[in-house]
Formats: sequence, C-alpha cells, structure tokens
Amino acid sequence: NIARSMFYFYAMYQAEADPNFWEIQKDVIYEWHYYDPVDTVESERTWEIAAYQDDCPNPFVVDSTLARRIWFYEPTSNQPEVVPASAKLNNFPNPFNPSTEIVFQLEKQPQEFPTIKIYNIKGQIIKTIEGKSHSKKQSVTWNGRSSANKSVSSGIYFYQLIVDNKVTATSKMLLLE
Repeated sequence: NIARSMFYFYAMYQAEADPNFWEIQKDVIYEWHYYDPVDTVESERTWEIAAYQDDCPNPFVVDSTLARRIWFYEPTSNQPEVVPASAKLNNFPNPFNPSTEIVFQLEKQPQEFPTIKIYNIKGQIIKTIEGKSHSKKQSVTWNGRSSANKSVSSGIYFYQLIVDNKVTATSKMLLLE
C-alpha cells in the first residue's frame, strides 16, 4: 500500500521530491507494489479519500499497471525510446481552462517534427499534436474542451515530448472546470 502512495506522491509532487532517492528506490517500491496487490480495504480507502479530493482516487490503486507504464516501460520496436531529459518542457497556464500552451526547447535541432502526446491519468492517449517545424524552440496549444478532443473532463494529464522517435521529456498539467 505504501508503494502506491509513494508512486502517487512522486507523480503529483515531483518538483518537491528528491530525484536521487527516487532513482535509488523506485525498483524496490515497484517490487512492493507487485508483491502486494491492491485489496478491497485499499480500494475502498482510496475512494473514501477521493470524496475529499474532487472525486480523484489514487490512480495507482485504480490501475495497477500505471506505475509500470510510466516508469518501467520497455518500448517495442515501433514505440519511441525513452531517453534522459534532453529538452525543457512546460505549459502555461497550469492549471488551465479550457486551453494551455505547451512550450518546449530542445538542445539540438530535430531531424523530424516533434510530437506532443497527451495522456489521461489512466495512461490512455487523449491527443497527439504534431510540431510544425524543425526549430529547437516551439509551442503548441491544447484545448481540452474542443470537440476534436472529445471534451475531456477536468483532472490531471501527462504530456510527453517525442523527438526523433525518442521520449525526451514528460510533464503534468491540470485541467480545471
């Protein structure tokens, strides 16, 4: 149960967390998660707590595959490779409603147009936005309420910058109603 709490803390408060501790401990934390599956008590507790947090339960309790997909994913040949952060990535405003501008700056000029993939808390792709140039600094806008996006609900979303078929940076944003 502590493992899923730690996954949640690191996902939500990454800026405040110690990345060195995380890198040293994440494999052990994942083993705890794997060997102690979510039980009824933990599931009921996360939903009780969610009532005080805008009906947002701990996603690592709701979806036991989420931690593996975020931090332990092994790409197949047709999936982008994850590389150490080689770009600056952020969005503003954050939190936002209904749209936000995602800005990124790369260390070197990309060979292909960069791509932004937006995921919901369950790890499902919500939107893919193609960059428009080979420049090192770019921005794209995402409107979470537009009909093309199927009007997503308020909540936490993760977004990844993919450059030359490599995930170069990941961040999170909050869509408010």
